Amino acid sequence: MRPSKNLNLLSRLRFAYDGILYALKNEKSFRTHSLVTLALLVTSLVIRPSLIWAGLLSVCVALVTSLELFNSAIESLCDLITNEPTPQIKVAKDCAAAGVLIASAASIFIFILFIFSIKF
Repeated sequence: MRPSKNLNLLSRLRFAYDGILYALKNEKSFRTHSLVTLALLVTSLVIRPSLIWAGLLSVCVALVTSLELFNSAIESLCDLITNEPTPQIKVAKDCAAAGVLIASAASIFIFILFIFSIKF
């Protein structure tokens, strides 16, 4: 285990970078969310939303991505604790997944509102 106390900012940012790389390599859901984020970015460059819409969509992306990373962390810790199916581990994994689902659904709803707000 690497020490993480009292390190400089660049060293601590490396931990975050490692987490993102791990999720990209090992988590299908994270890769899916990353592709959706890329599609949203391209769409935003074409449509050029107002600052409020750009900010709201950015918060949605950050929220879903963050929750997906937390979900991966919880799953990894649960798997470290035991590989046996237990009711408590199931609850932890299911609740983490539900958080991602709720944020994703809300983000999709906000994106739909954004699309309907565009005057073609």
